Amino acid sequence: FGPADGEFDESAAAAAVARHVGLPHEIVELRDEDLITDLPAVVRALEMPIAGPGSLALWRMAARAREHGRVVLTGTGGDELLGGYARIALVLGRAGPWTRGYETLRARIEQAGTDPAARMRAAFERSPDLQAVLDPSFAATLGWPVTAPLLSDGSLLRSMLWEERNGTLRSLLHVEDRTLMAHGVEGRPVGCLGVLPRVSAALPEAWIVGPDGEGKRALRAALEGWIPESVRTETQKRGFPTPFARAARGAGRAHGEDWIAERRFRERGWWNVDAVRAVLDEERPSYDRALFAVLCWEWWARWFLDGDAFRATDGSDGTPRDVPEGQR
Repeated sequence: FGPADGEFDESAAAAAVARHVGLPHEIVELRDEDLITDLPAVVRALEMPIAGPGSLALWRMAARAREHGRVVLTGTGGDELLGGYARIALVLGRAGPWTRGYETLRARIEQAGTDPAARMRAAFERSPDLQAVLDPSFAATLGWPVTAPLLSDGSLLRSMLWEERNGTLRSLLHVEDRTLMAHGVEGRPVGCLGVLPRVSAALPEAWIVGPDGEGKRALRAALEGWIPESVRTETQKRGFPTPFARAARGAGRAHGEDWIAERRFRERGWWNVDAVRAVLDEERPSYDRALFAVLCWEWWARWFLDGDAFRATDGSDGTPRDVPEGQR
């Protein structure tokens, strides 16, 4: 992750690890406009409207990986199985050097008070991203999901890990599999294979999240001597936030405006069009997910409700034609 204007640039650290272990290292440059123009294809490949902006970065990486071969190893599962997300430390009240850069999330969790279940909901719940831009009458018909309660043993950390493994990880593996296979690539998530899931579930809590918010403590300890020490102990970790909101307001704005202006967007009955346009016009955080959520759901509706995915072109003038029902 190498933001052009941020202190959380990890590109040098990634290169250092590659040199240390003797692997070739490539950087896939992702332009802001790519995030917008790739969105329809990504949603079609997923066949689901539930994903994060990181799926757009994965799409480009998959295309580049396909130039090298057909099978790739991935790291998906490490954070979910070993407690790597900053939100886990924040729900536990362990903000520290390892949670820098997540001040907005920390504030939302703290607003939930001291109730463990309320803090969990604040960490996981994403529906507010959509609620604010839905047509009020449509929103009133929906039942919003509720995060699972604490496990019977009462352990807040174990309850968080249960959510990560059974919710987050399943979604990420779906996104990874569909995205890679769309490029003819098979992914093998090494963190989910062999004995690792069973071992991670048996770890003492002290080896999962430290008192200062350090996540994946067991993995970090196991890597001592295998990667540069400066990288192993670096606290400035920021995941892979893809700046979709910045892209939509900037390089990809014309595409976003065209989609919002289309008749079927206005008449679908889902959206508060003025609120959506405000999201496009307002100065919002680069990693705000509201606009991504809107366009992801809208393109899913176009592909699979409107039927665009079941039409093809005749190969001459590009005019859509229906695909016979038996071939859908």
